Amino acid sequence: MQIISLELEDVKSYVQARVEFRSGVNAIVGNNGAGKRTNLEAIGFALFDHLGYKQQDFVREGKNTATIAVTLQSSADDRHYQVVRRCGSSNQHYVFDPELDGKVCEGKADVLTFLREHMGVEPSADLARLF
Repeated sequence: MQIISLELEDVKSYVQARVEFRSGVNAIVGNNGAGKRTNLEAIGFALFDHLGYKQQDFVREGKNTATIAVTLQSSADDRHYQVVRRCGSSNQHYVFDPELDGKVCEGKADVLTFLREHMGVEPSADLARLF
């Protein structure tokens, strides 16, 4: 699996942001407090169901809902999918297929099953621990 991009809306200090990744090793650099860790936390939360604190603390101050969208290229079929996770007053977790223009699966359990398959890990793998 390769991460293609990360989009954030109302996540911690971000109003709206998009980060694009290239094939191979990517480096995220910036000043202290610029949001480097937030990018990693967002990927961990959306793809691995890992967040080291309460979801409400991930939502930008003064907002009700945070949205994370990770576009990835699957190891299983080489297609692109977008994994969307919302937290705060609205909680959603789903996989969107841009080629079919629709959701492939919805709900935490089904999304995590999809991700295990498309990451190429064992069906019983603990993704949070893997992260």
